[in-house]
This record gives sequence, structure tokens and C-alpha cells, in this order.
Amino acid sequence: IGRPFADLVTIYLRQTVLQGGLASRAQNLYQWVPDRFFPLFPLFAALAAAVLLAIAVAIHRNRLRITPERIVFLAAFAVLLAPYLLPKMHGRYFFPAEIFTLILAFRCPRYWYAPVVLQLASWNIYSRGLWFTWWVPPSWLALPVGLLVLVLARGFLRDSESTGEAPARVRPGRSSAVGRSRPGLRDPAGSRFLPGVLVVAMTIGILLVGAVQWALARRAETVRLEAARRTVLAGDLDPPLLRSTYDLYLDGTQLVFYREPCTPADTEARFLLSLHPPAPETGAPPGLEVGPRNRGFDFEERGRRLDGACVATVELPEGGTSGIAMIEAGQWDGSPRSWRAWRRLDRARFRAALDSIASGAAGEPLVRSDFDLYLAGTELLYHREDCAPEEVEPRFFLHLFRHDRVGSGARRLFENRDFDFARHGVLLDGACLAVFRLPEGVASVRTGQRPPGEPGHWREVLRVDFAPFRAEIAEIVSGRAGPPAARGVFDFYREGTELRWFRDGCRPEDREVPFFLQLHAADPEALPEHRREDGFEDLDFAFSHHGAVLDGRCLVRVTIPDYEMRRLRTGQGFRDGEPVWEAEVSPGK
Repeated sequence: IGRPFADLVTIYLRQTVLQGGLASRAQNLYQWVPDRFFPLFPLFAALAAAVLLAIAVAIHRNRLRITPERIVFLAAFAVLLAPYLLPKMHGRYFFPAEIFTLILAFRCPRYWYAPVVLQLASWNIYSRGLWFTWWVPPSWLALPVGLLVLVLARGFLRDSESTGEAPARVRPGRSSAVGRSRPGLRDPAGSRFLPGVLVVAMTIGILLVGAVQWALARRAETVRLEAARRTVLAGDLDPPLLRSTYDLYLDGTQLVFYREPCTPADTEARFLLSLHPPAPETGAPPGLEVGPRNRGFDFEERGRRLDGACVATVELPEGGTSGIAMIEAGQWDGSPRSWRAWRRLDRARFRAALDSIASGAAGEPLVRSDFDLYLAGTELLYHREDCAPEEVEPRFFLHLFRHDRVGSGARRLFENRDFDFARHGVLLDGACLAVFRLPEGVASVRTGQRPPGEPGHWREVLRVDFAPFRAEIAEIVSGRAGPPAARGVFDFYREGTELRWFRDGCRPEDREVPFFLQLHAADPEALPEHRREDGFEDLDFAFSHHGAVLDGRCLVRVTIPDYEMRRLRTGQGFRDGEPVWEAEVSPGK
């Protein structure tokens, strides 16, 4: 019907890339093969293909008479054997076998037990979705399913022997009545009823054992949850790690989700629990996906409704909360019941940073605003005393700038690392503190809280990479940079495409007025198209984007485009209608 042939013949190989184990809810041969043999998947697939091909060749070479019974028999046998032998199968791939064994039971009633066994085995698969647990391990029922494969194989061989030699193959649909036999359940020939009874009895016995185990485990789970609920009500636990739609408590090596009063609607949305490790050295905020530390579950899988309260528990990894920097919990289904909350556990790191600020070891803040900003090594500290929770509710934005280029058609590209305070901050002793580890190569940052412009929100730009400024200030102060090309409130230095503005003993007001820079090109064609008629390029910028203050000295660094100039004009913008200062530099300078 139009699908490419190559897609059809390679669909199995392409979909196996998505499967992480040798079997997924498939009660087949690979339930007994440990996952450490997963790299041998190509060999297992090749062996299964070889077996199926050998069976097809053997049937072809025997030149058996094609009867309706044999067509139905081989269809049922093939679609059962294939998912049983192939690796990376799902339980649903036995669905064709369930259909064809049902047809077989009506055409050849002595195989009445084949669909019964497969339906019972499938019921075990469905139990994982209905009750969130296996009644019995899939490997247990892989045994009767494998026995059914052997019984069908033996039955087919016995049927072939009983029909004798056939002259030539007959095309499907042109069957002969010769050799056709349709014995019923009480066929006296051999013990044909006995294999079916044994296989069905084995399957039912396995399921009964599993049902008893499941009932006992469910009862034990209810008792355990009752104990967790009594512990919460008795106040024996520390205050909850977080409070939200569900309160989250730490009880030994398990987390307890608790809500009272609780309605059935409160349990419908799927739960997600993420246990975040410490933030990576790159400074990227911890994401939602953290491999095996990510836990998604339905309430019926982990919890119970007990006397009007909802209680669910999740076991922590070995080691408890050690190695866990933050817990994120919530429910998501797109409805108003959805919620999400965070709580940091690595509070010692924040305590040390807060102590360094209080003792003065962190130095003076780079910026004083709604939050004071400090730089401690590679960590950016957001600090606010006497902080109320509502003051940290708006989302923080953080833009990382890795270069300071200003020029023709250039854009100030930045990396967006916006974050919520709950991910990177804590409230300690009435103070709010957020810590963000900066990646390498960041020159400046623009940060604040959104939405900007509203009361209680702020925005700042600050320098975080001081090494280049420190070296150039030392060069200027020592005289190695030579005399300035122009003098004003700031002395101006030029070396090729590198421009520097320097002032010793500068004050905050010296940095408040924006700088202007006019580049008059010798050839107007070198300018951006929209500035060619003017003959110069006008570039304005703020000290906060391109400057730094070190030991009372201010320095601004800018890289300009590399084209020949007639002259260069610079200074600081207007105050009371006049430039604060301006200077002109000729090409010779």
C-alpha cells in the first residue's frame, strides 16, 4: 500500500535499537539469559533466523501434501516459534499466536489447550499494567510456553508420519482429503489428551502460586504503609522535605508521600520523583532526566488510601540521601491537580557560602541590587538578607556571554541558563542564597528576575572574568602600554583592533553613563549596508558589558572590526545636553 519495501524488511532491526534488554515482558527463551549477554544480540538473532529458515527448508524438501489442517497448523506454529526464539521481543508480539492457536483449536480440536495456555500467559503480562506487578516472574511462564512449542512441533511431526508419502505438493486451496484426519478430544489414538492437560495444569499451577505470593505481598505492603502513616501522624519524623499537594517525608531509607484528606482524584495523575546528583562542573542546572535516579510511578503501584489519607513510599538508592543534591517531586497529567516542587539536601555547601559572605571572606559584592551578587571562585552567589519566600518566586534569568565583540553586524551571543530558586537556592537563617557554578570561558553575565520592569524585579550585568583586565591594567600602570592615544575622563588606548579605556581611582558615577564609539571607514563599502551613506559606524555600549573594576581602577576592553579607518571618535554619552567627554583619534594614532 505504498510503504517502502526496505522499511518493511528492516523494521525489526531498526526497532531493536530502542530495546534495552534481551526480553521486555515477553515470556520467551531470553527470560533465562542474563542481560550481561546483551552484546551477543546479533548472534542470537542470527541463530533464531537460522532455525526458522531450517524448518522452512525441511518442510519444503519433505514435499508434504498441503491440507487446510497443515496450513492452520504451520501458521500457529510459526507465529509462536518466532517470538519465542527472537531476542528483544515484547509480550504483545505473541498476539498473532493467540489468534492462530484459537483457529487451530477449532480446526484440530486435540490442540484445544494451545490458546488456553497462551491466554493465561498473556494474562500475566496484563497484570503488570493492571496491578503494577507481575503475578509471577515472566521466566516462570516461559517454561509452559516453551513446552507448548515442543508439543506443537511433536504433533506436527506425528501428523506428517501418519499421512505417509505424498506424490507432489498441492497448491493452497487445492487440498486433497487424503490424509486428512480431524480427531476429537477423545481420540483413542495415543494419549493426545494428556499433553494438553499437563501443559494447562502447569500453567494454572504457576499462576496460582503467583496469585498467593501477590496476595501476601500486597498485604505486607499495606501493613508497611499503615506503619508509615502512623509514624507521620505521631510526629516521629523530621519536618517534611517539601510541602505541596503531597508532603514528602524522609523515613530512614525511604521517602513517604503523604496527603490527608485525600480523594481518589488526588491519586490519578502519575507521580514523578527525581533524585538529582550535585550540579555538574559545567554549571548547567540539573535536568529532569538523571538516568536510574529518575522514578516514575502510579499511586496504585506504591501507595494505598488508608482511612481518608493517601500514603505512598519509594525506596532510596543504596546510601540513602548521600550523593543526592536535590529532590524533585510532582504529579503531571495536564490538569489543575498537577504540581511540582523541589528541595535541596546539600545544605552544607550553602552554609559555607553564607558564612563566607557574613565573615567578609567573599569580599564586596560585584553588584548590589534586590539580590547582592558575589563571585567566589567559579561560583556566582545570589544573596539577600531578611528574605521572604515570595521574593524568590519569580523566575531568575541568567545569560552567559563568552566574548565582548562589538562591530559590524555582530551580535552578542549568549547562553540561556534561566533557573528557579528552588533548584539552585535555599533559605537559611532568614536569608535567601542561590549558588550557580559558572562554566569556563564566561566573560560576563546578565541576570535578574522576570518579568523585568515590574515592582520587586531587577536586572544587572556584571563582569566575571577578570584575568585579562588584571593583566592589561598592570601593563598600563607600569607604562609598558605607552602613552594613551587620547585623554579624557578615561584615557583611551588603541592597539590594532583592540581598544581600551582606563581610569585610575574611578567612582561609580564614572561608569554610569554609556560609552559611544564612532568608526569612520576609509572605504564606506566596508561598513554595513545601512551605514554606508553616513560613512561611519556608531557603536554604543555600557560599562557593565565590557568593563571591570579592580583595586579602584576601571578598564573597558572592546574588539572592533578589522577595516581601515579615517578617524575614530569616542567618549561617554550626554549629561545635561553635553558629552561627559569625547576624543578623536586619527589613523596614525
